[in-house]
Amino acid sequence: MWLLKTKMSGSAFPLAAVAMKFQIDFTGYPLSFYNDGKKIAVLVAGFMIGPDKTKDAAIKFLKHRKDMVNMERHGDFVMALAHQPGELRHIYDPRIIRISPSLLSKDGYVIWDMAAWDKQALLKVYNYAKKHHDAKLLHLKQGKITNIQVAGIHPQITEKQKQALVLAIDHGYYDYPKKIGLVALARKMKLSYSTFQAHLKKAEGKLLINTYKTL
Repeated sequence: MWLLKTKMSGSAFPLAAVAMKFQIDFTGYPLSFYNDGKKIAVLVAGFMIGPDKTKDAAIKFLKHRKDMVNMERHGDFVMALAHQPGELRHIYDPRIIRISPSLLSKDGYVIWDMAAWDKQALLKVYNYAKKHHDAKLLHLKQGKITNIQVAGIHPQITEKQKQALVLAIDHGYYDYPKKIGLVALARKMKLSYSTFQAHLKKAEGKLLINTYKTL
């Protein structure tokens, strides 16, 4: 199996531009695709990560786009059917396996993580990304897929648990060294230390247990 991981500029990707505009992250992958005249219709599923107000604004903005055929949202989970230009057909080559969901970052970059037995299928993707999106090759190597990450592995956490987790991530609580402590995070969320800690620990516990089951 050949493994490809590449990082590129998000400025030319419509969805990445929305991520930058509203300062949220999108993570997702195509479920299916088909030819729709001269365009490709792509059914995608994924998650939004960021403050609720900006996520609401981003969805409202996306629903008014001409290339968005249908869209459905439940909390942070989004499914959409969108049109893309026909020249992107090789990116949706059925021979390609999506090892993990694509990341469209609020910081202006996109990451693709793919695999295929046919190296040429991956090279077509990378060459296109390099030519049109200033892609940088993180790796192209032979290896074995040890896991497939999909949207369904995310555990159910409450809104308060999610807010605590997002706040901790955004402010560098999990960086090394830590950029902020629990007391300061609790103040930002306007909760007592013990209440904030409980929300965060419950979210961490659900994520860790769920991740361990997929190892």
